[in-house]
Amino acid sequence: MKYIQFFILLLIVNSGFSQSSHQLKLKADKLYGDSKYSDAEVYYKKSDEKTPDFISNYNAGNAFISKIDWMRLWNIMKNL
Repeated sequence: MKYIQFFILLLIVNSGFSQSSHQLKLKADKLYGDSKYSDAEVYYKKSDEKTPDFISNYNAGNAFISKIDWMRLWNIMKNL
């Protein structure tokens, strides 16, 4: 009987983690849409820690690339 109760408790806890991973992705998507790329990258990585998947990694990479000021980098490289 104790094993059944433990198993049910484990299922409840596990379903809570899956939900929070989805919520983290939604928060990251909103931040990305608001051009807050550094914050979005953090939330995508947190989501991937809870439930690893390709989409979170891909979106975190896009957020990282998007936060680079490419014009400033281009001007620095031209002056070298």
